[in-house]
Amino acid sequence: MYGKAEQPGLDPPVTGLKIDTPGKVDARAYDQTVRDITNFLEYAGEPAALKRQSIGVWVVLFLALLTFLAYLLKTEYWKDVH
Repeated sequence: MYGKAEQPGLDPPVTGLKIDTPGKVDARAYDQTVRDITNFLEYAGEPAALKRQSIGVWVVLFLALLTFLAYLLKTEYWKDVH
C-alpha cells in the first residue's frame, strides 16, 4: 500500500518554513494580532464558557451558605448531647 506521503492526491508534509521577505507589521502589532486571534478562537471553541463561569461563582456561594446553615442546624440539634 501507500505510505502517508505517497498517497495520490495528498501534498507532502511540511517540514520547515522559510520566509523570503520580511513582514509589513512591527513586533507589537503582530503580538496584538496573535493575541486577538487566540482570544477569538478560544471564544469560538466554547461560547458558553463565560456564562458557565459566571454561574459557577453563584453556585459556589450558594453551597458555602448551605454549608453554613447545615452547620448551624447540626449545632442546634446536637447541643444537648454530651
